[in-house]
Amino acid sequence: MSDEARALERLLAGSALAGRPVSCFALPRSGEHVLAVKTDPAALTAEWSVARGLLDQTGRWPVASTSWSTRGTELRDWSFWMDPRGEKQLPPLARQAAASLSGVEALAAIGAARRPDEPLDEMLEFHLDATRRRCGDAPDPAAVRAALAPDATEADLDGWLLAWEETRTPTAGPEHADVDDWYYPEPEYDETYLLFLPTRVGPDALAYIEFNAEDGVAGATTERLIAVLSSWHERYGAQLVAHWGTMLQFAVSRPPQSLDDAWELAGEHELIAPGTDPTTVRRDCARWLWQRPTWFLHERP
Repeated sequence: MSDEARALERLLAGSALAGRPVSCFALPRSGEHVLAVKTDPAALTAEWSVARGLLDQTGRWPVASTSWSTRGTELRDWSFWMDPRGEKQLPPLARQAAASLSGVEALAAIGAARRPDEPLDEMLEFHLDATRRRCGDAPDPAAVRAALAPDATEADLDGWLLAWEETRTPTAGPEHADVDDWYYPEPEYDETYLLFLPTRVGPDALAYIEFNAEDGVAGATTERLIAVLSSWHERYGAQLVAHWGTMLQFAVSRPPQSLDDAWELAGEHELIAPGTDPTTVRRDCARWLWQRPTWFLHERP
C-alpha cells in the first residue's frame, strides 16, 4: 500500500467510509496515481459528501464511477477504463488547456460545430403540440411565423413559446421537484468506487474519464467540456458527484433562481448532452432545472 493510501485510510477513520481499504493505481501515461475506495451505491451521495469534506486534507477531488468491467478483476485495470485508447491528452495538459478557455468561449465553439437546426416549419408542429399539452391551446402557426424573424432558430421559437405559455399558464414553481432522476449502479453487476483524482477541481475529472459527448457531440473536446463544467461550478456551485462515462451527476448549491436563467442553462445542458431527454422541449427542461439542487446529464453512445 502506498503512503498516500495509508494517509487516506487514516483520514476516513471515524467516518461513514471508515474501515474500507484504499487502493492505489497508476495512470502510466501521465505518471499520476488515483486512490479508490469502494462505495455503497445506495449511500452514494452521503459517502461522496464525506470524501468531498476532506478535500483540503487530501488535495484530491472525489468522484463516483465504475469501469463497467472491473468485477472480478484487479483494480489496476481501471487505468485502461480511464484512457482505453491512449488517445486522450495527458490530464495535466488537458487541465492547462481548459484553464485558458472561458465557459462562454467553449459553449460558442461547441455550438458553432453542431448540425444546423432543421427548418422551423418542420419543428413548429412538434413545439405547438408541447404547448397544447401544457396550456390546452396554442397560437396559430401563421402568427408564430409572423412574430419570428426569417432566420429564427429553434431556440428563438422555444423562447417565444415560453413567453406565450407564461402569459396563459404561468409556472408557479419548479416542476417535478420530487422526481429522483439520478442513476444508481446495481451492485450485483458493477462495483462502484469513489475515485480520489489527482486534482482539487471537480471538472478536471473529464480529463481522466472520457465523457461520451467527446465522441457523440460535434466540437465537444475534453478542454471545452471542462471549461463548461468550470463555468457551472462558478455560477451555480455545481459540484461533480458521479461520472459514469455516459452520465454526469451534480450537487448544486446555487441553482437558477429564475425561469429565464433556467432556460439559458437548459440550452447549455442540451448543447453538451442532447441525449438527456430528447423528447422534452427546452422550456420544459427549464421548468425542471429551476431551483433544482441536483442535475443529471446523459449523452448516450
